[in-house]
Amino acid sequence: MQQKPGIDLAQGSRVDIRPLSARINPDPDLISLSDVFRALARNALILLLAVAVSVGLVWYYVNYVATPLYRSYTTILIETRKNQFVDLDSPTEDFAVNQSSLNSEVGILQSRELLGKVVDRLNLIEDTEFNYLAWTDPEDVPADEADLFRARGRDVAVSSLMNSIEVRNEPLTYIIEVSVVTSGAEKSAEIANAIAASYLDQQIELKSLSTQEGVEWLSTRVTELQQELRDAERQLEDSRFNATGDRLENRIVVDQLTNDVEATRELYQYFLSRLKEISVQDGLHRADARVLSQAITPFGPSSPKKKRLIAVGAVGGLFLGMFFVFWRESFNRGIRSTKEMEAVSGYPVVGELPKVGMLNRNHKIARLVNPRDRMHFEAVNDLRLSLSLPPPGKPGRVVAVCSAVPGEGKTSVALALTRSFAKSKDEVLLIDGDFRTSALTKTLQNDKKADATNEIDWTIKQSEPIGGGFLGVGHGVDSPIDFFATEEFGALMQSAREHYGLVVIDTPPLLAVSDAIAVAQAADTCLYVVNWNRTPRSKILQGLEMLERAGVTPHGIVLNRMNRKLLSRRSYRSHLRSLS
Repeated sequence: MQQKPGIDLAQGSRVDIRPLSARINPDPDLISLSDVFRALARNALILLLAVAVSVGLVWYYVNYVATPLYRSYTTILIETRKNQFVDLDSPTEDFAVNQSSLNSEVGILQSRELLGKVVDRLNLIEDTEFNYLAWTDPEDVPADEADLFRARGRDVAVSSLMNSIEVRNEPLTYIIEVSVVTSGAEKSAEIANAIAASYLDQQIELKSLSTQEGVEWLSTRVTELQQELRDAERQLEDSRFNATGDRLENRIVVDQLTNDVEATRELYQYFLSRLKEISVQDGLHRADARVLSQAITPFGPSSPKKKRLIAVGAVGGLFLGMFFVFWRESFNRGIRSTKEMEAVSGYPVVGELPKVGMLNRNHKIARLVNPRDRMHFEAVNDLRLSLSLPPPGKPGRVVAVCSAVPGEGKTSVALALTRSFAKSKDEVLLIDGDFRTSALTKTLQNDKKADATNEIDWTIKQSEPIGGGFLGVGHGVDSPIDFFATEEFGALMQSAREHYGLVVIDTPPLLAVSDAIAVAQAADTCLYVVNWNRTPRSKILQGLEMLERAGVTPHGIVLNRMNRKLLSRRSYRSHLRSLS
C-alpha cells in the first residue's frame, strides 16, 4: 500500500501525524460553489421567510396602498384621400401626408393649446387629480385674485394632463395612437375621446377660420371692384356724351374707357363668382383625419401590475434572504460538515451525533440510547464500534471525553457512550472527572449540594440510569491537576482497567482549566467533542494543540448536536446503499 506523506498507517489509523499548523487548510476563507449551496440549503427556512415577507409586503402595497391606474386608447387615422361633395377649389392648401407632417400632428396632439381645450371641455380644473389647487376652498381666495387663481389652476391641470397622455405614430402607417392614464377607468376613456374630438374640431375650426378670412377679403374686394366698375361706366358715358364729331382723338378715348370697363367687369365677375364658391364651401369643411377607434372603458387597471410586482417581490426577497444568509454565515466560524472538520483538524470524525434535549433529570438519560430514536441510537452505536475493546482477560481501555469550551455536550456524549456499552453487556465504568462543576454527578445522583462535601468518595456505585458503574470523586480537591498525578488516582485507574472493559472519563473543558490534559494523559485515548456549527475553528484548533503538546493523540473527533435533517438525508442514502 502506498503511504501518503505525513500519514501514519502503521496501526491502521487515519490520523495525520504532521504538525497541526501544517494540516490546517491554507486558505480557510476560500468558498466553493458547493459551500454556497450548502449554506443556502441550511438556511432554507430563512430564505422562505424572506420571500414570504417580501411577497406579503408587495401584496399589501398593490392591494391597499398603491392607487390603481387605468389606461385607455384611441386611434386617429390621417386621411390621404380628399372627398369633396362639389368640385370647387378650396382656399386652404391640401394636407401633404409625410413623416414630417405626421410628427407635427403628434406634436399638436400634445400641445398645451389643444389640451387646454380638453381641460375646458371636461372641466378638469375642478378635478383634484389634475389640479391640486382644487383642494383649496374658493372662499379662501381673495376676490381680486380669483381670476389669477383660476388661470393658475388651469395651467396646472394642463401640465398634469400632458404628463398623463402618450401620443405616438404607429410605424409605417398614418395612424396616431393616443393613450391616457388616470385613476378612473371611465375618466381615461372620456379624456382620450375628448382629445381626439378636440383635435378634429380644431382642424375644422382652422379651415373655417381660413375660409371666413377669405370670404371677408373677397367681399371687400368685390365691393371695391363694384364701385370701380360703376365709376368706369359713368366715365365712359360722359366721354361718349361729350364727344363731338368724328375726331380720331375722341374715338381713342372712348375705346380706351370701354376696355377699362370690360376689364373691370371681368375682374368683378371673377371675384364675385369666387366669393360665392367659397361661401358655399364654408359649411362643407371636413377634418384631414378621422377617429379610427373610440376609446373604451378599460376592464381592469394597467398599473400596478400585481403579478409582475409580486414576482419581483419574490425575487427581491430571495436575494435579500441570500444576502442575510451570507452575512450571517460570514460570522459563523463553526464546523458544518465531516469533510470540513477533517480538512481543518487532520483527525478523523468517528462520530456524528444528532441533537437531543437538555439533560437535567434522570429519566431523560434514557433518551441518549433509545432504540425508538433510531438516528441517535445508530449514531451512538457507530461511535461505540470505533472504540474496539480489548479481548477478555486483558486490561480494559480508558477513554477521556474532552472538548475545547463548555457547552459542547461532552457530558451527554460520555453518558450515551457508557449506556451504549452497558446495553451490549460490556462492563463499563463512568467517572466524573470534572472536580469543579461535577455536572455529571449532579445529573446522575440529583445531588444539588454535592459541591459542599470536602471528602473524596472512592466508592464505585452501580448506576441504574446508565446501566454500569459510576464514580463521582467529589469536590474536595484543592488542586485537581495535582490529584491526577497522585498514587491514589493511578491505583484507581489500574483497578478500573482490571475490573472494567471500558472506562469513560468526563473531563472539564480544555481551554477553561488544565485538568483535562492530566486526565487525557492518564487515559489510553481521548474523544474530542465539537459542537456542530457552533464552536469556532480557532477554539477547536487551540484545544487540539494543547493535547498534542501534552503528547496526547485523540482517537477522533465527535461532531455533536448535528442537524437532524442533514443526518437523515445521509442516513437514508446509507440505508439504500446497504440494501443494494
